[in-house]
Amino acid sequence: MKYFVISDIHSNYDALKAFADFIKPLFSAGDVLFCLGDLIGYGPEPSECISWIADKCDYVISGNHERMLLDKTLREFANDIARRAIEWADEKLSGGEKSYLKKLPDMADTGMRIILAHGSPEDPDEYILRHSQAMSAITMMRTLKRSICFFGHTHIPGIFSEAGYSYVPGVKINLEKDNYYLINPGSIGQPRDRDSRSSFCILDGDMLDVTFYRIPYDIDNVSRKIKEAGLPIELGERLYFGV
Repeated sequence: MKYFVISDIHSNYDALKAFADFIKPLFSAGDVLFCLGDLIGYGPEPSECISWIADKCDYVISGNHERMLLDKTLREFANDIARRAIEWADEKLSGGEKSYLKKLPDMADTGMRIILAHGSPEDPDEYILRHSQAMSAITMMRTLKRSICFFGHTHIPGIFSEAGYSYVPGVKINLEKDNYYLINPGSIGQPRDRDSRSSFCILDGDMLDVTFYRIPYDIDNVSRKIKEAGLPIELGERLYFGV
C-alpha cells in the first residue's frame, strides 16, 4: 500500500490538477491519499480545490487558513495579504463549502501508526523548522504510540528524525521500523523552499521508504487568475520564486 501525501494547496487548482495528472499511473487500488490542510487561502480557486479534495482524499485535516476563514478573530494575527485573501474567499465560498471545512479535524489518527497534523502533533499552528522542535514533537509521538507524523504548514519538504533532517527529491529514503519520523511533503500550491514546482511525497508502506516529488504547473495561468480575481498581485508573483 502507498500513501500519497499533499498539503498547503492554497486554492491553486492548476497545481492540484497537475498533481492529479502526475499520480494517475502511480495510484493503485487500495492506496491512500492524505491532505494536511490549508486547502484555501492565497489562490484564486478555493471552491475547485475543496471539491477535488473532498472527493478524492481519504483523510483531510484543517489548516490555519481554514480556521481563519471560520473564525474572524484569528485574522488579526495574519499579514495583510493573507488576510485579504481570506476575506475574499469568505465572500466567494458557499455555506455548504464552509460547513465542509468546519467539520475537518485539526489532527487525524489513521490507526496505522501514522498521525496527520498541520503544524505539529502538539500544536496545529506550530512551525516545525528546527530539530529541537521536531524532538519535542517526537516525544509526543512516543506518548501517542505513533511512529510517523505527516505535517505541513511550513511549505518546506523534508524528514525530521532523531538523527537530524534530510531531503532529497526523486530518491527513495529508507525509514527504520523502530524509529520516529516527522515528514513534511512540502506545498502543492505555494512552495517556499525557492523551488517553484509543486511538492508532495509518497510513503511505500510495504517497503517503508519515502520519495519526494517536484512537478511543474502553469504558473502564468494561476497568476493571471489571481489578477482577474482582484487578489493582491504579489500572490501571483511569489509563485515564480518559490517563496
